[in-house]
Amino acid sequence: MKKQLHFMSGLPRSGSTVLAAILNQNKETHVSTTSGLVFALDGMANTWHSTSLLRQDKSNHKILVNSMRGIIDAFYKDVEAQTVIDKSRGWPIPQIMQAMTEVVGAKPKIIATVRSVPDCMASFVRVAKPDDLDAFMESGELSEHLKAAYITLQTGYQYDPECFCLVEYEDLIANPKSQIDRIHAFLHLQPFDYDFTAIDGTSVQEDDEEIHGYSGMHDIAPILAKQHSEDPKDVLKHHYNTFCQPEFWLDRPRTNPELHDLDLQLTASKMGNFAEGWQLAQKIEKEEPNNHRAAYNRGWYLLRQGQIQKGYQLLDRGRRVGVFGNKAPNVPTQPWDGKTKGTVMLYLEGGLGDQIHQVRFAKDIAARGCKVIVACSRPLASLFVDVEGVSSVIQHEAALGVYHEFMYKGCPL
Repeated sequence: MKKQLHFMSGLPRSGSTVLAAILNQNKETHVSTTSGLVFALDGMANTWHSTSLLRQDKSNHKILVNSMRGIIDAFYKDVEAQTVIDKSRGWPIPQIMQAMTEVVGAKPKIIATVRSVPDCMASFVRVAKPDDLDAFMESGELSEHLKAAYITLQTGYQYDPECFCLVEYEDLIANPKSQIDRIHAFLHLQPFDYDFTAIDGTSVQEDDEEIHGYSGMHDIAPILAKQHSEDPKDVLKHHYNTFCQPEFWLDRPRTNPELHDLDLQLTASKMGNFAEGWQLAQKIEKEEPNNHRAAYNRGWYLLRQGQIQKGYQLLDRGRRVGVFGNKAPNVPTQPWDGKTKGTVMLYLEGGLGDQIHQVRFAKDIAARGCKVIVACSRPLASLFVDVEGVSSVIQHEAALGVYHEFMYKGCPL
């Protein structure tokens, strides 16, 4: 390779963009914006290993490594700096780290910015300003992106911590020079006098609206300073505990989940104290009506009280936080509204006993003028063919390829 290649990764909203802009003041280094290099190399390697003719000759592995080096050289051909730091969340993946050891000729060196996960998520909320805060944090793309980045970084760090120089956001803001000195020592860079009061963000600008759907994701201020003092607990509300993940890079993690009334309710239920559990359920309903996990718990109490339909409807809210039901099949059809006539796929969930319980709904759906296709686990297919109201039975895996107009899962009508 013609240039020295290093890497930057970490958690989103943890300071990687401003750190990249600072390092780009040094003409001897070049830090990329979010790069596609890792995907190009991974795609080439996957294609290479899936081709039988290339797999047969062991010497071809050396050709693969040399070809990857050629891609890197071509990728940064027009960059004058001899030290390149490529930025991507994918570099800490152990298989990629192992491959880069061969390509670079030494263990990869990854600068990774880190920050408490609740702070990262709160930062996303402040920038995106979502209309539906619950949906944004429960299943939004940025929320999923943060969770995936955390897992990727943790996995890579556990694989080989020597490959990482972890830079905490708070430390970068409080004492940037000491953090830059650490990076220089890690990458063996020559000393450089950086200006933390005149940071030029043009070198790290990205098309945030097009890529992420939200503008301002990579905007930075010219002066390095903390941009807010808002407590993430106030921003994330009852979602705070969901994002309380341990700072694996610290000997003693600072961020710990707080004891919530849901925890007390669960303890009461395990001890058979259902009266206290129900009181807590009502208390949480008043204080946090949009807490879907609490609604799910409340549903079990209503089932116990004989309020079957309402109980199932509350259980259904647990889908939004992954505590109830199976993952929905990737089909474009809409949920059945309980009234419109048409072909309905009754997608049964849970274990075999749960599905046997749910198939009884086929009779009621058919009685409303619908044709009912049941999707179930394979061992139950022959059993459900003769159930009243069922027109045909398929296995769960076939749901994507069978015509239907509506999807129905869950509670009684």
